Amino acid sequence: MLNERIISQVTGYWASHLGCPTEELFADPLHIITHGVELADYSGIFALFRGGAATVSFPPNCIESLRQLMPAPPATPACFADAFRASGYVVVGPAYIGYAQDIRSPAHPVRPLTLHDTSAVNTLRAACTETEWEHSGSPLGERS
Repeated sequence: MLNERIISQVTGYWASHLGCPTEELFADPLHIITHGVELADYSGIFALFRGGAATVSFPPNCIESLRQLMPAPPATPACFADAFRASGYVVVGPAYIGYAQDIRSPAHPVRPLTLHDTSAVNTLRAACTETEWEHSGSPLGERS
């Protein structure tokens, strides 16, 4: 179980990312908001679930038309995805986001990828869909 400090940091991060006050993030079974600054140019819907509650962020220009597709609380990732998929929307996820407070040293040495890894990275990229690759992380040679 995560300690309160880590839960507070994670909650603060997601509240900031979604653009809502921390205390509102999971205060209700279903909290619907419009995208904040970090998601301002994102045309999709972002839903975050924790402990039976969900916060859903919509682009401001379509919140009313999409609100009617929302499943009744308690919303689960699966029923949320099913509701939008059934209406013809492309659904990315559900995806699990986990956190750890204790991290063990790696069993194998790790290093950042460099331009010398281009062939291996291209092989990996070819095995992914465009969406999988977009969600995979930093591109070759870029440090996050």
